[in-house]
Amino acid sequence: MVAGTAGAAQVHLGASLSAFVPRDSLFREIYGDGPDAEYGLTLGVQFWKGLSCWISGGQYMRNGETSYTKEITRLRIYPIRLALRYAFLGRRFSPFLEAGYLHLHVTEKTANEENTPKGDGYSLAVGTQIRLSSRFHLELNFRFSDVNASAGNTSIQMGGLAGGIVFFVRL
Repeated sequence: MVAGTAGAAQVHLGASLSAFVPRDSLFREIYGDGPDAEYGLTLGVQFWKGLSCWISGGQYMRNGETSYTKEITRLRIYPIRLALRYAFLGRRFSPFLEAGYLHLHVTEKTANEENTPKGDGYSLAVGTQIRLSSRFHLELNFRFSDVNASAGNTSIQMGGLAGGIVFFVRL
């Protein structure tokens, strides 16, 4: 939240796009090594000086091939983040640090089966918001997440690294 009034809460609504790179080697073996797009919506409320609360939801989709049977598999990850952010408020640029809780709902489908693991973990982010006008802001961020998702007796590390951009409107 770029320099605003200290007494009034500011609310921002944004659309995000980021490139996600998973950390787990099995995940990368099945779905590929390269980054893929995660997109979503985010809502932030600045409640005291540079301190704000954020909630965001998104979707990450990827198709792959199982290791042994070479079946086509479709993966959908739905991350939900709840985070606290501290921004060093400036006139045009406001760098920030963010830490929060991350919940993942995952759907993995093959021709013969469907798994729906869920996982909880944390997310850390750094970045900066750029004031384009009094109502519009652009954010550049870098995010690390650590989440183990499990279904039955199978567990996989679903965290990773992401670099993204968010376009905000101040409501």
